[in-house]
Amino acid sequence: MIKFFRHIRLNLMETGKTAKYFKYAIGEIILVVIGILIALSINNWNERTKLKIEEQKLISSLIKEIESNVDKLKISINNNQTIVKMSSTFLKNAASNQDFDYKVSNIPSLFAYSSNKIESSILNEILGTNSRALISNETFIEQLRVLKRNYNRSLKTEFYVDEYWNNQIAQLMNELGLGIYMTSDGLFKNRKVDFEITNSFLSSLSLMNGYQQSLLRRRQDMAKVLDETLKLLKQ
Repeated sequence: MIKFFRHIRLNLMETGKTAKYFKYAIGEIILVVIGILIALSINNWNERTKLKIEEQKLISSLIKEIESNVDKLKISINNNQTIVKMSSTFLKNAASNQDFDYKVSNIPSLFAYSSNKIESSILNEILGTNSRALISNETFIEQLRVLKRNYNRSLKTEFYVDEYWNNQIAQLMNELGLGIYMTSDGLFKNRKVDFEITNSFLSSLSLMNGYQQSLLRRRQDMAKVLDETLKLLKQ
């Protein structure tokens, strides 16, 4: 092809058709420029397509991560609500100064606590420097920042409750003999002890109840943000 165009140019020069030669040369330059522009457009289109595919992969992975967190959060919230209701009822009955029936074996359940493990590796990847450029929707990015702040607040509350339980409640359970032990046949059973409701016990239960309520509110707030984020992602 190059030899063909060169032959035409030489033929025009040899025949003295200079004006036609310059017109042809300009036309050839224009064709080359158009070809380069087309090649660049195709290359840019390919790059945008690759970025879009990567963006969709990240979003799909994030949806799965959030849905997993939602499922675990629902279980944690249900457990929270049950424990708060139980401990609140116990404290109310104890404050009435009237005798009420309770099972010693149920006392540890009033202090029950289960941490909610949040997965955020994909979220952190998207908000990180390397993957941030893949997400073009700024509204979407801002919602993810809101989600990240809720994650951090929830983890902070979880940390305080976890510290209190490990440093105070676990020790209290052992002191009262309300822990569980393993029998010779490998079964777990509650220790049988004479239990007396003391002011110290009620104070610890009241504080734990407050922590549980705070944790419940934090988890409920996070559940709302997770739902909002999922709706935005699935649009």
